Amino acid sequence: MTDHDLIALLRTDKRHKAFVKLYKYYKTVEKHIRANRGSRDEAADIFQEALIILYRKVNETEFVLTSSLDTYLYSVSKFLWSDALRKKSSVAALNFNDMEQRQDDLQVEEAIASENKFRLAESALAQVTAICRQLLGYFYIDKYSMQEIASKLGFSSEQSAKTQKYKCLEKAREAYVQLSSNPLTQA
Repeated sequence: MTDHDLIALLRTDKRHKAFVKLYKYYKTVEKHIRANRGSRDEAADIFQEALIILYRKVNETEFVLTSSLDTYLYSVSKFLWSDALRKKSSVAALNFNDMEQRQDDLQVEEAIASENKFRLAESALAQVTAICRQLLGYFYIDKYSMQEIASKLGFSSEQSAKTQKYKCLEKAREAYVQLSSNPLTQA
């Protein structure tokens, strides 16, 4: 059956016979699509779309076949597959960019949350006595032993310095909890 016979058959109510005959061109399309990152299912879908396009074009009065049906279906399928790949890659790029943006947003949110906690801690420390700030600074920043702290701050013993450190920490924690529960101090 010639290409012109198939076209004539597509224009009749026996078009299903023409479609059956046109499937002899499917393998060429499948080979191209599979060679270009496609699956069998994608090849079948693309070929179906190409057949639909051919059917619609054939039924237009001004349609003139300027190549073989094999070349026509292959060209249409190749174009459809290129378009599908372009859309896939732009969706993948969008998804990657969205994911990258979400990670950036999370990092910014974490940095802001960390900064807010730091500010609250500073405010809480500002509410304890000068001796407490000095004692906590000696212990946590300067890394002095409790014996050295007791000597520097004039406590009677190392145990007395430990007890005072505990009380200072409790006061700072209470101030931190109070500040963090107040919405005005969190902004």
